[in-house]
Amino acid sequence: MRLPKPKKIPQATPNLLHLGSIIEKEYADKFFDKIPSECTRCKGKEFTGYDTERRLFGKIIKPDGVKNIYVDVKRYQCKKCGLVMLSDGLFYPNCLYGRPIVDLCLYLAAKNPYDRVEVLMMHFGIQVDGDTVKNYVKLFKERAESIAGLELCGKSIGINLLKILFGTNNVEALKKKYGLGGVESVSDETYPAKKGAKKKLRKENMRRKREGKKPVRYLINESVCVAVSFAPELNLYEAMVIASGEFNFAMANLLSQVTNGSDYNLTDGEPAYNCMKNREICLVHRMRNERKKDAVYNELKKHRSEEEISEYWHRRYMEEKEKFENELAKKYPVFVEDDAFNGAISTNAIEGGNWRIKYELRTPYRNIDAIGGRILQILISESMKAFSSGKPVESFGVVNSNFTYSQVMRVALREDRVVERYHYDTQRNVLYRTLDRVS
Repeated sequence: MRLPKPKKIPQATPNLLHLGSIIEKEYADKFFDKIPSECTRCKGKEFTGYDTERRLFGKIIKPDGVKNIYVDVKRYQCKKCGLVMLSDGLFYPNCLYGRPIVDLCLYLAAKNPYDRVEVLMMHFGIQVDGDTVKNYVKLFKERAESIAGLELCGKSIGINLLKILFGTNNVEALKKKYGLGGVESVSDETYPAKKGAKKKLRKENMRRKREGKKPVRYLINESVCVAVSFAPELNLYEAMVIASGEFNFAMANLLSQVTNGSDYNLTDGEPAYNCMKNREICLVHRMRNERKKDAVYNELKKHRSEEEISEYWHRRYMEEKEKFENELAKKYPVFVEDDAFNGAISTNAIEGGNWRIKYELRTPYRNIDAIGGRILQILISESMKAFSSGKPVESFGVVNSNFTYSQVMRVALREDRVVERYHYDTQRNVLYRTLDRVS
């Protein structure tokens, strides 16, 4: 097993960031014996003492090199199913390092690529490899799927974010739990490129140019389809679906399971969204299609200035906007306030969200699990904002959600879906066992 190269903290890093010394003071050689709250396998509540195990909590960076921090942890056995568990709150199942270090890796992965998280942890004085960060993020996604997965043909390809953040299955349950009035949902899909996709796209378009064909914007086989649903009024992501290939009815149907209960579902003109109840078509997308067929607009393009063309189409758009708002106000009066319709009439909110996903990804990945794991962290972070548009905010997620990483990470994988592997740690001179997810 290849071990990460030992690092040193840069001289310019402020002492305030040195979390390694805090970890050493708080955890080194301490004994932890908190009884688990429940069994992660059978939910049993009764345990008996089993033994005490010395565990590696983390690696911190000192001036003279990397130091291993060890803790002594009591293990307990469930009386009901016999599962042996570590003392509660210090380690997650199948994670080598301690819970605070894993939580920090997951938190940073929402805004940074895996190798960048490794660099940030180095500045904090903690030795963690980028591959380790990626494994934690992928493990979080797998465990999220086990408790809130959206399945297609027995395989989970999406995650119900409402269930993770609020413990509700759909928008209808969310409205009932928190006494909400009107909630609209906006859905759209985007295609983050896989690693190497831009080079292949450039070659493909060069070939098409030589053959006199129209260039393409992306290659389906070299991108991943990510479909998400968003509640603009709550500034909250509701669900995500990720799969290879183009967006289709099956993916839209999975999203509709979570958006069920929304007063209306706003989408673009994609036919796959027809499965959604109370579906409305985005005004901007509709007007773009009408503009192509508008005789007056096409005639103005031939003879008039840009200002005249823009003025004409702006007037047409405002006329259609007024008609659309009046129509929606009659259908969904819960969104009418002071005689004005204040619900979403375009997918601009989710279009911005799609851009945000790609921006926060920052780097392409070849593996769909690596992409999906990062996107899940991004959506959770965006749904739990405490600062936005240059000022502090109290978003719906921050006020009402009790989400913590431990709610997902402490879930144990089923033993029939893991494989037992043994590893040798050369620094500790010990052999240790892990249970890894079956691919």
